[in-house]
Amino acid sequence: MKTTKLPLLIVFLIAPLTSLNAATPDFSKITSRADLDAVIAATTDTGLKKALTDHAADIVAAAERHPHVLAVIRTIESAPGTFTKVNTTPDALKKVTGNDLAIFDTLTLISTSIVNGKAHAYRGANEDPYDAAFIEHLGHIPTLESIKIVATKIDDAWLPPLLKLKNLKSLSMEGTARGLPGVPALGDPSLARLQALTQCPGLTSLELAYFGKATDAGLEQLAGLKNLESFTFRGSPIRGHAFAKFEGWTKLKRINFHSNNLDDEGLGYVCENFPNLEFIKLWHSKLITDASAEHFKKL
Repeated sequence: MKTTKLPLLIVFLIAPLTSLNAATPDFSKITSRADLDAVIAATTDTGLKKALTDHAADIVAAAERHPHVLAVIRTIESAPGTFTKVNTTPDALKKVTGNDLAIFDTLTLISTSIVNGKAHAYRGANEDPYDAAFIEHLGHIPTLESIKIVATKIDDAWLPPLLKLKNLKSLSMEGTARGLPGVPALGDPSLARLQALTQCPGLTSLELAYFGKATDAGLEQLAGLKNLESFTFRGSPIRGHAFAKFEGWTKLKRINFHSNNLDDEGLGYVCENFPNLEFIKLWHSKLITDASAEHFKKL
């Protein structure tokens, strides 16, 4: 019987390609730089050791973030909302291991709105898993750029974790499910906290809905958010007089005051201080009269 010997080169080519990559380290127990240093010390592959060392800060940050990402995903999947997951494995680590590393999974967008829900569709208070603990998890995911919070049990005290997220581009919040009995509404304390959004230079869209305890004095505290291009403040009792203090809002293109108590004077301040508006929504603004037509000439 004649046997055929395969050339050495062919043997190498048909060998599992995974053998060319270093084994993926176990990051599951890393909670500190000391933990990572122990992993690096135990690594024998020189390429992997260098990649781990060069990206140590990224790995520790990802390890801190990862359990919060998993918790948020679990909650959203239990009461379907939406999320966008991305993987941020540094190229050097991806090259040496041959794949994305799960510890670098993170989120850029979350929404707790009911998936495919109709207008004014809300979860009952007893079936809504979105609580203060969920918001706390969000505060540990600095990659988030877009957040929409619809939560029947929401409270003013929930907000601080969100204000840690400096990469936000869009934030939407609904304060209580249209004033459900026994559920506290958001109001001026929340607006005071939201002043901190001036530290989010990329924030261009802000929607605040059903802030049932808000006043014009509270709304005035948002006057510093001059980078907004879209601003919604709907379903609240404000008259709009606070807009007299909103100066320098030259980037604002769209505004929505659906179901507010905006009056003629308030609309006058809107048209005067937001000169570059291209869209304005005033549905169910029942205090506005025909006299306000003159204000639109300022736009």
